Amino acid sequence: MLSSCLDENVCIDSCKIYFGHDAWAVVSYLVDTTGKNPAYYSGRCFIADDKHQSIACDCCLAWFHFTCLNMTKPPKARVWICRGCHDM
Repeated sequence: MLSSCLDENVCIDSCKIYFGHDAWAVVSYLVDTTGKNPAYYSGRCFIADDKHQSIACDCCLAWFHFTCLNMTKPPKARVWICRGCHDM
């Protein structure tokens, strides 16, 4: 489950029109059950690890460990865009 699907600022219901009834039931179940105890996976290493400092992309809302990005401290900019979104 993408962490952006669990972000409280994302209206997941706006995607409902793209799913059939059964598929939407699965998505709803996953969002409801995962949302109670979310595990945010790094967009680079795909490991859920909250012990390391992380940063979220302000475009796709994916989380990345600083170590996966070879970062030692937060960027000075208020907005951070991951390489995948930046290259789009």
